Amino acid sequence: MQTLLRWGANPGRMDSTGKTPLSRAVKSRSIRGVDLLLQFGAGNMTGPANLEDDPLTVVLDSQDENILRLLLKNGVHSSRAITLQGSSALHVAIQLNRPRMLQVLLEEGVDPDRQDQLGRTALHFAALAHSLEIARILVEFGANAQLTDNQDETPHHVAAADRQILLLQYLLMNDPDTVVREFFLKTPIDEYDSPEVEAVLLIKGPMGSRLARLLQDHPDAKALRAQSANRKGRR
Repeated sequence: MQTLLRWGANPGRMDSTGKTPLSRAVKSRSIRGVDLLLQFGAGNMTGPANLEDDPLTVVLDSQDENILRLLLKNGVHSSRAITLQGSSALHVAIQLNRPRMLQVLLEEGVDPDRQDQLGRTALHFAALAHSLEIARILVEFGANAQLTDNQDETPHHVAAADRQILLLQYLLMNDPDTVVREFFLKTPIDEYDSPEVEAVLLIKGPMGSRLARLLQDHPDAKALRAQSANRKGRR
């Protein structure tokens, strides 16, 4: 392959199935082949015909950390869309449940707040995936939980609607507003449908008001509240 490239072979030419040499090298986990193709500019060329064959999608699925770092450092732009919905590598890593690969992307400087065509951030995807582990990684790298999607929903709303009460608790305990953060650091989950919680959430404006309404009818909070009352009654 090196000889062909030196003689002018196109490193981005697709084969009959729409795959590029780079996507094939990544799939075969040939770090030497990937490195060689990148040296000849393959990272800056048009991707494969099928988005599922994109080198970033392939490497995230295979969980090859070394090849991922090599791609990122040699012109393969992690911010570009690699799904029809405009999802970036960060979003795909979450959909594939690849927390370590997600961390590598963030370590290499990928924007944790990039939004897809529906306005969803990585934290929205974490809430949709019901993954507290991934939410923790994102928050540690500075992800903004206050950003809304095209439905005007934050990751908090997604977590509450999907009954991910522990994930919601984590987001609230790491809120940028000091009053909100300190309140939820000491407020048990079984009180999330209380008037006190509603009052604090109103600090966050319309977003907080919507979240408070969701929590009023949240079955997990109500169940935990009932369990707490039963425990107190038996004492």
